[in-house]
Amino acid sequence: MQRASPEVTHAAASGFDALSQVILAVNQAEDLQAAMREVLHATLRAMDFDGGGIYVVDHEARTAHVRYHEGLPPELVEDVEHVSIDAPPYKRLFVDQQALFVEHYEGLRPERASRWQIISLASVPLLSRGETVGALNVASHHRHEFSQQERDLLVTIGREAGFAISRAQADERLRASEANLAQFFACSQDMLLVIDESGRILAANPAVESRLDYAAEALRGMTVHELHAPESRAEVERALADMLAGTATVGSLPLLARDGRKVPAETRVSHGTWGGRPAIFASVRDVSTEKLLRATIQTIAAAGSARDHITAEHERRVARLAELIAVEMGLPDDRVAMVTLAASVHDIGKAALPPGGPQVGDADVAIRRHPEVGQQILRPLEDLGPIPTIVRQHHERPDGGGYPDGLRGEEILLEARIVAVADLVEHLVPAGAGGRDLHITEASALLERQRGTGFDPEVVDALLRVRDGGLLELAGI
Repeated sequence: MQRASPEVTHAAASGFDALSQVILAVNQAEDLQAAMREVLHATLRAMDFDGGGIYVVDHEARTAHVRYHEGLPPELVEDVEHVSIDAPPYKRLFVDQQALFVEHYEGLRPERASRWQIISLASVPLLSRGETVGALNVASHHRHEFSQQERDLLVTIGREAGFAISRAQADERLRASEANLAQFFACSQDMLLVIDESGRILAANPAVESRLDYAAEALRGMTVHELHAPESRAEVERALADMLAGTATVGSLPLLARDGRKVPAETRVSHGTWGGRPAIFASVRDVSTEKLLRATIQTIAAAGSARDHITAEHERRVARLAELIAVEMGLPDDRVAMVTLAASVHDIGKAALPPGGPQVGDADVAIRRHPEVGQQILRPLEDLGPIPTIVRQHHERPDGGGYPDGLRGEEILLEARIVAVADLVEHLVPAGAGGRDLHITEASALLERQRGTGFDPEVVDALLRVRDGGLLELAGI
């Protein structure tokens, strides 16, 4: 058997040593930037090149960008920093996945070769699972030729480094995603919990700590059962089983604070993994403020009913119709609730009218002031939602012909535009009046005539769909 010459044996050993250096370097890298630095540095050191750079591919933009370089003139880097992967000669490198070896650069780019003293250069694709993730580029100021072994070695380095850089990219994206999640977790006003399959709490955000008065350390390791009253824990167990089975995603059991307070809550869950294990992600909204708002509005409405039951009945019917319209328009639950509550007190400003009504000469002025007066009565509730503003705006009109502020179009809250339509229909189809179908026909005709001028077109269309669906009776109309 013929033995290899000492020169071939030495070259093979040197190539193996260079490859080992690159693999060792990239495996020790802690992030993408470090991985690129170590790949390039080890390659330059092991293979006697003077400088180089690494491209990273953006497949969506069909471009490649130099993300790391050393030993190259800044002007050269700036000139080739961003390239199209579909343009020659880069297409061969990034799309066709073919290495480029230029042994006499002055023959290809004489001006650049002279300016930057580059004699030869090589570019090899960085590959990972058959995809080009970037390119390794090396240049020399003092040598021309690449031996076949050097060519093979650079291509092999491209494959090994490509996998390492792809892994580092994935780690970088994961860290960015985790950082975004952590920021959302910390800043969310809703209470967020991560729960394992046994109900044990794996993580909780600051909102849980502040609302339930538990320290973060105390929450971790507790079970979700402990955040509910003892009499509710059997129901919690059933709800947890349903959530794990995927048959339930929403719950409404109140949570138990550390001092024994019950916090009304609405819980929505989704499934995922946490630390490599199956987990439930629970978003818990404190609805105590909503309950307080609803109770306050109902108290105000009841007080108005005791004073003027006719207006109160009108408001109840307007509220039911406004709710039907809002649901038909696809508004989210919280906005449906707001429009319904606002409609239930939209004429509360009439409570300021003198008993028996205003004097004849003052009637128009007094009536036109009731939206402003209503807003003033409800002003203490402004921090809880837009109800006072909805009440003020429910007589505004898209063409600017309404009152009290002459607002136009989108300047008027959508909720107020809904109340306006419901208010008109209830006035034109009064409770207990004969000829109901005729009244509804006349109201519909008026709305269609004033569609876009006196009333919002989308709201009018939604009201007509409610009518066509036979749902007006649900509002008592």
